[in-house]
Amino acid sequence: MSATTACLGYRCWVDSDFKDRRALLAYAGSATIALYLHYFTAFAIAAIWHHLILLVGYRPGNIGTPLKPRLKDWVLANIAIGLLYAPWAGTAASQIARGQTWRQPVTWAALPAEA
Repeated sequence: MSATTACLGYRCWVDSDFKDRRALLAYAGSATIALYLHYFTAFAIAAIWHHLILLVGYRPGNIGTPLKPRLKDWVLANIAIGLLYAPWAGTAASQIARGQTWRQPVTWAALPAEA
């Protein structure tokens, strides 16, 4: 649920022409909670980053007026996610590397195949 809320927060931020900081705060808070709940949230965050990169400079139906996201706010929100998640990052890395009883350990070389 938190990953969905993060996506909705991001979408509200985009729809507000990148001005609604409450939506960005909802994105950052929800993404952080979602990372603590499930590691695959990192894929959703990567997809959101990819969407923003593709979105910059493109505005459908209004050619000539590129989008200008507030990248400073975006970067600060993502730094906040990283800082809030940092205390758990070591534990996450060890759990991913060690594996669980129901799956084999994942090596760095095997990550592309696992993704």
